[in-house]
Amino acid sequence: MNEIERRFRKAERVLDEMLAVAETTIEERGAAVADWSGRTNHYQNERLSWNYRFETRRPRGAEIEKVSVQVALGEEGPSSITVRRCAEIFQLGKRSRWSNVAKEVIPFGEAARR
Repeated sequence: MNEIERRFRKAERVLDEMLAVAETTIEERGAAVADWSGRTNHYQNERLSWNYRFETRRPRGAEIEKVSVQVALGEEGPSSITVRRCAEIFQLGKRSRWSNVAKEVIPFGEAARR
C-alpha cells in the first residue's frame, strides 16, 4: 500500500465511523442514502473515493421539496472533503421553481470535529 492509499484508508475509516453514528438520525429523517464510493482500484475506478449522497423528498402541494447533501473525499486530497448541498422545489417534468445550491471544501480535521 502506497502513502496516498494509506492516508485515504485512514480518512475512510473515520468517515465510515461518523456515518455509522449518524445512521439512526438519517433513518429518522427518512433520507435515502446512495453510496457512490470507489473503494478499490480497478479498471472502472481510476482513483479511490468516499462519496455518499443523502436525499429527502417531501410533497408540498402539487410540488416536491427535495433536499440533498453529497459528501465526497478523494484519494488525491484526503486532507479535505467536499460537501455539496442542494435544496429545490419543483413539479415533476418541469424546471425547479426555486433552488439553492452550495459547494464547500472543508478541511478534514474540521469536518471530523463537526
